Amino acid sequence: MKGGYRDGAGRKKGFAALEAEKAREFIAQEVSASLGPIISNLIVQAKKGNIQAKKELFDRAWGRSQTQIALSDDRQAPTPIMSLEVAESIQQALVKVYGVKKLENAEVVA
Repeated sequence: MKGGYRDGAGRKKGFAALEAEKAREFIAQEVSASLGPIISNLIVQAKKGNIQAKKELFDRAWGRSQTQIALSDDRQAPTPIMSLEVAESIQQALVKVYGVKKLENAEVVA
């Protein structure tokens, strides 16, 4: 049998990963046991004006609000690489130096 999941395959869990799992499990049990007093304290803090406590309570009770992103097409015309004045001065310099009046295969984009 090739491919797929096989017993014993993959990286073995190290000591740190095993200890972290145990710590998470312990913390989850302690928080579950103390959930009533924690929530009561959070409500008291929210009533006193603690904004973070209010946000936490509302987020946990009704979920986070969805952020609305306004999409608009405010794109402007592309900015030219160089202005027409600069292009004309380059053209004049070429005429002075090389006697060339127009470059072959050259385009000026306005």
